[in-house]
Amino acid sequence: MVNRIFILICLFVASLVCDAQTTIDLNVGYINPSGTISQKPKAPVNPPYVEQDGYTLTFGFHSDYTLCLIDDNENVIYTTYVPASVSSVALPSSLSGTYEIRLLTDSVYFYGWITL
Repeated sequence: MVNRIFILICLFVASLVCDAQTTIDLNVGYINPSGTISQKPKAPVNPPYVEQDGYTLTFGFHSDYTLCLIDDNENVIYTTYVPASVSSVALPSSLSGTYEIRLLTDSVYFYGWITL
């Protein structure tokens, strides 16, 4: 019985330590550079799967993106190009705080919040 309790405690602690990865919830926005009413896609656009582990972002299957981190004052703090062939990106460790993350394509962008 004591062994079972010890094993359960070890599993619980291990789950707390190993659960450092966070899935980033992303919303969809539409880019309209011409100023006219944009034609939204006929089918819903599914946001990509992005996981954060510290300063590393891991992508599921995705298109080419321009990744931007934006502060509370709408200043672009960091930007980089993420080709479809890349599955993870390391963000600069000099960044700290909460940022809006945007993944931009030609006509659609995905946005959410991350804390570094």
